[in-house]
Amino acid sequence: MQIQTLEQPSRRGFLGAASGLTLGFFLPEIGRVSELQAAPATSTVNTWLSIGSDETITLTVGSSEMGQGSFSGLAQILAEDLMVDYGKVVTVQGGPTLAAVAPIGSAINTVGSSVVRTNFWKMRDAAAGAREMLVQAAMNLAGDAVRTNYSVSNGVITHVSDGKTWTYGSVAAAAAKLTPPAAAPLVPDSQFRLIGKTMPRFDIPNKVNGSAIYGLDVRLPNMVYAVIRHCPSLGGTLAKTPTAPSGHTVVPTKVIPLTARGLEAVGNVNAVAVVGAHTWDAWQAARGLNLSWTLPSNAASLNTAQFVADAQALAAKATPYAAGATNGPGTLYTVEGDATVASAAISGSAKTVDATYTLPYVAHACMEVLNCTVDYVPGVKCEVYAPTQSAKSVLSLITTLIPSLQPS
Repeated sequence: MQIQTLEQPSRRGFLGAASGLTLGFFLPEIGRVSELQAAPATSTVNTWLSIGSDETITLTVGSSEMGQGSFSGLAQILAEDLMVDYGKVVTVQGGPTLAAVAPIGSAINTVGSSVVRTNFWKMRDAAAGAREMLVQAAMNLAGDAVRTNYSVSNGVITHVSDGKTWTYGSVAAAAAKLTPPAAAPLVPDSQFRLIGKTMPRFDIPNKVNGSAIYGLDVRLPNMVYAVIRHCPSLGGTLAKTPTAPSGHTVVPTKVIPLTARGLEAVGNVNAVAVVGAHTWDAWQAARGLNLSWTLPSNAASLNTAQFVADAQALAAKATPYAAGATNGPGTLYTVEGDATVASAAISGSAKTVDATYTLPYVAHACMEVLNCTVDYVPGVKCEVYAPTQSAKSVLSLITTLIPSLQPS
């Protein structure tokens, strides 16, 4: 991820270029599933569609592809109403931005498994709008203003009376000069070619043949590698900085602001990074460190049995979640509906079944080891390569830690 800003869209969210048609459109930035109902119709512009005069169709997606198939799903939806072959769409990862209204194609948060379902209608509207702009450009060239005299199939516009055709690429530049339609007809459900169908995912081939680039694959000139040893208990601190192994550097690390680490105190030195020339050397050096930690007084009670007991106690007496309230630690969250309504229904039932399901306290870990690569030149640049679902947060953190560096 490189710190950058992208070109701001026009008032209506559309941009035209001489070489083709570029269409920016609004997709809601959703943080959690519970926010779906309250989400505004438009909040940020984070995706764009570009149709080039060379027939390329590029969809720049602000969300992250995390294995859910989001890029393929959005391309599938787009291709339906754009009336092009699914295989013609190329998806590109957008970069981050701190702009209050994010420029087209910029990266936002990817959470709640919401990328496809929250973007479905906006993606379809944008595709249909772009399609009608391209058709209008062809109509202007033909001199026939009757829309029903034209058909569209696989990115080709046909004037049905004389059979004359125009590809999207041939009219893209002219379409970019037109005013976007306020609304455009969508493909009827009965005519779906792609939506609801099983299609090959874009990300699978590279993952199968080994060519996919993950965070740990990044290699830059003169890189060094760090392996981190964390305190074995939340809230613990490093009692003494250890001696650095020969050929390595030891860097105590601490909790910093903006990382949402709950009640853990900002400034706590809670880990040690060992830096070496190679991953294996750094790993072995970190394993060999003799570390001494100052643990919190409740460290002994931080175990699965105690967590289960605390959870059962809270389930019986905790304050229920309230929309718009602070909802601090110990809040009782309900999966569906209203807790008061549920309690009343249970109380009025002739028979009730009470069951408790528990899981052990385990890490919410990703399959790839958490990592990032930073190329920092003081006063010049800071480039961060990170497998993340919140590129915007990474950018915010970097600019906070290094105020002299701003997105450029």
